[in-house]
Amino acid sequence: MSWGTRTNAQTTPPQESTQHVISKQDLDLLRKDLRSKRKQLIAQNLRLTDDEATEFWPVYDQYVSELIVINDKKFGLIQDYAGNWGKLTNEQSLSFIRESTITAEVHADRV
Repeated sequence: MSWGTRTNAQTTPPQESTQHVISKQDLDLLRKDLRSKRKQLIAQNLRLTDDEATEFWPVYDQYVSELIVINDKKFGLIQDYAGNWGKLTNEQSLSFIRESTITAEVHADRV
């Protein structure tokens, strides 16, 4: 009887890269749905009187409107960066960093 070394080679098939593309319309609907659910959650847990609600919800809606503008800008920057990955010059990269920093600072001021 021979006690040789036995090796089992396991081969893993290469995984295919799958890109999931979401249309702008689908993304907009998803974001709208999330905002609606967030507002419902706040309404259920905040327990405002009628007078408080009359004052609170317009301020909240204004805040969300401003936040949408900021998030749209952030999303646009990310899309632009991803679309130009590997093709950016140093100046374009620095410009992206400046824009990202400004957007983050504006967002921080709003929160």
